[in-house]
Amino acid sequence: MKTVNKNEFVHQIYLVSSGKGGQGKSTIAVNIAAALLLRGNRVGILDADIYGPAIPRLLGAHIPILPPDKKTPLPMQNFGIQILSLESLVSDRPGVLMREKANPGTMERLMRQIEWNNLDFLIVDLPSGARDIQDMIVKTLTPDGAVIVTTPHQACREDVRQHVCMLQQQGVPIIGLVENMVSWCCEKCGHVESFYTGSTDRWCQIETIAVLPMERSIWKSSQKGVPLVFDPVDTDLGQTFDRIATRLEYKHIETGC
Repeated sequence: MKTVNKNEFVHQIYLVSSGKGGQGKSTIAVNIAAALLLRGNRVGILDADIYGPAIPRLLGAHIPILPPDKKTPLPMQNFGIQILSLESLVSDRPGVLMREKANPGTMERLMRQIEWNNLDFLIVDLPSGARDIQDMIVKTLTPDGAVIVTTPHQACREDVRQHVCMLQQQGVPIIGLVENMVSWCCEKCGHVESFYTGSTDRWCQIETIAVLPMERSIWKSSQKGVPLVFDPVDTDLGQTFDRIATRLEYKHIETGC
């Protein structure tokens, strides 16, 4: 089996992460991957959230459970995106984990054996709160950077700070912050209620690279299992994800890969 090797099989690896759950991290990861694909890149996405894997559903893909006699999960493809979910380690009984396989040591060995098909970018949906799993993923994949996702709420501040500090201590560059669900527009009267903080020092001096509203279109696309950026009508949100993808491309060029 081939080992994950950024120089030969995966050129750049970026985490999409959050200090806590419920921030919309998986939806943003899927749309970043799709935006990179639309820009002509070969893209894969790894759903590393063993406690709440959502990537297959958001991409309309079915990831089969890994058979007992099969040692390595293989990526499948949908919309031209290579997809692998550690959901394949979950038993066929809903909500029940195969505990003997879900430990960091076993997962590390599995991840080192994954055969990605020559990717420009691998986007990793990092689990929230599981420090041992996060440490293993960073150690195994040596990512080139991380996009931090949060909502503009005071309760998120400490979680973001701790999560960012953890990544920085491990040498992972922080690409920027995506503030999600920052405003809401009433569909009846058109009034917009904004929750955006606009304060970069609130988030540990991290640059805010995108500000996303609560939109019914995001919910609908997630329900359909089709990334929002593929919708030719919703151009505003599509352009926002395109800007994030562009930033990752520039980072890709800066490192000389």
